[in-house]
Amino acid sequence: MSEGTRLTRNVFFSAATYSSSFVIFFLFVLAARLLGSESYGRFAYAFTLVQLFTQLTGYSMQNRAVIEIARDRSRLAPVFGNLLSIQFLFSVGTYALIVLTAFLIEPRQEVRLLILVLGVAMIARSFKVSLRFLLKGLERFDLETFMVAGGQALLLVVGTSALLMKRDVLIFATALAGIRILDLIASYLWVGRHVDGARPRFDFDRWGSLTRTGLHYAAVILLADLHFRAGTVLLGHMRSDAEVGWFNAAFRLIEAFDVFSLVLGFTLLPTLSAAFIRSKDRFIELYRRGIKYLLMAGGFFFVYLSFAGPAVVDVVFGSGYEEAGPVLRLLAIGLFPMIAIRLSSNALFAVDRPRAALACHFVALIAHLALAALLIPAWGIAGIAMTLVITQAFLFISMNTILHVKGFGMDWIGSYWRLGLALIPVVAGAWFTREWTPFFSFPVCAVLYLAAIFVVGVLDGREKQVIAELRNKLG
Repeated sequence: MSEGTRLTRNVFFSAATYSSSFVIFFLFVLAARLLGSESYGRFAYAFTLVQLFTQLTGYSMQNRAVIEIARDRSRLAPVFGNLLSIQFLFSVGTYALIVLTAFLIEPRQEVRLLILVLGVAMIARSFKVSLRFLLKGLERFDLETFMVAGGQALLLVVGTSALLMKRDVLIFATALAGIRILDLIASYLWVGRHVDGARPRFDFDRWGSLTRTGLHYAAVILLADLHFRAGTVLLGHMRSDAEVGWFNAAFRLIEAFDVFSLVLGFTLLPTLSAAFIRSKDRFIELYRRGIKYLLMAGGFFFVYLSFAGPAVVDVVFGSGYEEAGPVLRLLAIGLFPMIAIRLSSNALFAVDRPRAALACHFVALIAHLALAALLIPAWGIAGIAMTLVITQAFLFISMNTILHVKGFGMDWIGSYWRLGLALIPVVAGAWFTREWTPFFSFPVCAVLYLAAIFVVGVLDGREKQVIAELRNKLG
């Protein structure tokens, strides 16, 4: 199988896998509609607070495991098996920290219970993500797709039933936790059936080196998560529950587009890692294409949401969330940097520059917290939105500057000027249909964009060849 065909196949399965993330997006939308902005705001606050602890479970070190397994498959059992054992210990400590935090900073009993229950769900999910990373390192995206699809289907049925039958935020959170535990058990059995060596190991003499090797990667993912979510927690302490609900509604819509980042970022990570030790030019070409596809997606949705943001919020969340519309327009400005940061971080991982990524993320987080403390009291949800846009843009620019300095740069204008031309018809279409419902305006803008992509020549010869090959196979 050629590299192009293999990458196309991997992207297909990865896209199918991460599109299932829209299940949790649907459940959050349903919760927002049925629970109301205040109850939903409390749930969003508790959920986001728990997410800040996600990387402390240790599973973010599996980024390093993916790189090592992609370069040498014989290291699967000793690397991944011991990292699973390390993650168990980290998870116990993480949950103890969640419990302590809940009792120290949250006086409301309902929110405290939400934090504790959602903490269980988060830890169960983190172990499943580790199993998924193992399959990514082996480039078995097909097995990952089937594993994820079953769990998400169960989550959709049980989560929807819990909301429709009880409309109680704590029951909904408990249902999520229960499904995550059952899903983890089933996923472990599934992976063990198809992959040898996917079981915990206790080679204690390896633990120190494995922890040190993965520490930079874990720290980068931790800082990225804090950067992405800390603002919501600050907002919850400085403003009302309703404002948290409004901001989270807009944020959820933007976060839905992170599927593009997840698909390309984690599909290309093993390939970039292998390319780095074989061909510098091939590495740059792969990264250039990845950024191009993210620009194609991010540019379109930035233009569209700049005009149709409030209408999209109204269609998705209904009445009571009008305040989220202007916030969505603000967040759309930073959509491309947001979805491209993961790929840029993975590129630095692949070229063995985790410390550079760590420094960029650390500075961005400090800037984010400082700006949020200044802007939230004055401008509320608009302030935290502006903070996120500014600091995400800084993070993307700083990491790509380092790649350029290290010899992995590219000609940005020469690579992407045609894409800018293709967006002009989208601007015209979005302005002309700005009073239409998104059910009609979105298809119009999408058709204009697709037509412009082919007319302007955004796709190069290699990309057209891959499309032709796929068309022949499907035909």
